Amino acid sequence: GPVVEPTGTIRHAGYYFSRFRRQWDTRLAGVPEVILEVEKPTLVPVSDELLFVRKEWIERVPAFDELLDPSYGALDYCVRISQAGGQSVLEPTVCARAISPRDGKLSDATAAAERVREKHSQLNLARWAPEVI
Repeated sequence: GPVVEPTGTIRHAGYYFSRFRRQWDTRLAGVPEVILEVEKPTLVPVSDELLFVRKEWIERVPAFDELLDPSYGALDYCVRISQAGGQSVLEPTVCARAISPRDGKLSDATAAAERVREKHSQLNLARWAPEVI
């Protein structure tokens, strides 16, 4: 689910793949939390800050990649679950309230970002890229 800052803005609500920048980014970062009232459950990779995984998927898909930081580890895990036939769903009614503010953005200039790019370079990431209208 989404993580809401103490200020009432969304830290992140899952991740999307930017076709323009060719990298992952956070959904709805900095947007007022009232948007969650109209947000529907969405198929997107979710954050490590609020991640529920069914036991059957933990048994089917190997654990987090220990070479990745937690944010990229959760992103990678959600993509691997999807590859195995599962779904990663952001449920907007299940929301975490942050105690202190922090930047929820993924840093693209890290070894973890490069490792995720390499691991999934053969995948069609279009399913996680928003349609541009």
